[in-house]
Amino acid sequence: MARKYLARFLWILFSITFFIPLSESVVAKGEETSVVKQMIQSEGLTLALDAQVKTPMKGENVSIYQSAFATIDKKAFQKLVFGSGVKVGEELKKRTAQELKEWQIRFPEHELYFDARIKGKPISTRYDVNLCALHVRFDDYDRLVNWYDALPNQLGSYPASKEQADHFIDGLADLGWNNLLYQDVFLIPGTGKSDKNSKGGPFQIVAYRRVIDGIPVAADALFPDGPNSFSIDEPDEMLIMTDEEGVFRIEGNYRFYQAVRKEKISISLDDALRILEKNVEGSRFVKAGAKREAAIKQIEFCYRLKPLLPPGHEDYKIELETRPAWRFATKTNRYMDEEFVMFIDAVSGEVIE
Repeated sequence: MARKYLARFLWILFSITFFIPLSESVVAKGEETSVVKQMIQSEGLTLALDAQVKTPMKGENVSIYQSAFATIDKKAFQKLVFGSGVKVGEELKKRTAQELKEWQIRFPEHELYFDARIKGKPISTRYDVNLCALHVRFDDYDRLVNWYDALPNQLGSYPASKEQADHFIDGLADLGWNNLLYQDVFLIPGTGKSDKNSKGGPFQIVAYRRVIDGIPVAADALFPDGPNSFSIDEPDEMLIMTDEEGVFRIEGNYRFYQAVRKEKISISLDDALRILEKNVEGSRFVKAGAKREAAIKQIEFCYRLKPLLPPGHEDYKIELETRPAWRFATKTNRYMDEEFVMFIDAVSGEVIE
């Protein structure tokens, strides 16, 4: 009987959150790596947390940044994409003032609307200032990016994919667009169907995430669902798509950041876990009348982008603020509503979902 009660006690003890300091990180003073294992249960949702976390110290100062659209040397950018000795057209020079106004081109000197043909293949580029979004296309085909089917770490299919992608990331860094660090390679299986305007075969996406002061910027695309929710569907991330012929597309967002002040971390990881437990039932992931389960494999201290202007303002997605936050997620939410993602502000304790 005593052994039976002892076993129950040990099982309950294991189910409670515990942290195991593993090593001192060289990234930031006072930071350590911890392991989180915990079950959080509510009426409609059970979360199984199992992840390693790099945790800064409570009370540590963190820089807060304000963003603006990025600028770049146009000629150097053209050389990076098109090479030398190629006739490159500037799309915006072909447009009238009225067309530029209709396209909401407010800063044509910073837009990167170029096009050319190299060996018969069309190449086009665009940097949309209003969205801080970069698009480079090396073909005219449409490809379906289905993140539900994405398989991580599949470098074997096209072994040169990361090297080819690094070429462009290194080139952008040389032009001032830096702090894009390699995250992962994803295999997109493809639809198997194709026509003259599309390709249905598999391809890979090499993902690079933005990092500021050693703190990653969250790449989750979430849409507003409540008074504390922010619409950030263009996070800072660069995706380079490759197939057996090489790089065929570059898509992502890039902003410039300027430090404006410092704030102290007042919410520790332990605090954030308690806040998560109190708010899990109110998550959009919870469905009425259903009992759901989710495995939280990603827990991290990161920057979450917060708009400084009201929706509808022309600079809504340009002027943002970086908020230090604790992130709990099943995986990166790239337009997938079925993924559990919750941010907890590391200064105020506010829940950002």
